[in-house]
Amino acid sequence: MVCIMWSLVLRHEFGDIIIKNYKTKEEAQQEINNRERLTSHLGEDIRKLYYIKKGKQKDGSSTRSL
Repeated sequence: MVCIMWSLVLRHEFGDIIIKNYKTKEEAQQEINNRERLTSHLGEDIRKLYYIKKGKQKDGSSTRSL
């Protein structure tokens, strides 16, 4: 069985950083929403800082970025 993971990724000037992998895209989106509430006082658009991409599948092959 192939299990596609979804990665929460932080954009960084020296290269993007995978924060955590999730089983569903909805879980990853919920984490972005949580981080947005926590950092709203900074005045930064969270969509500029984080994004979700398909991670590696259980068989080890990678998939395209969203």
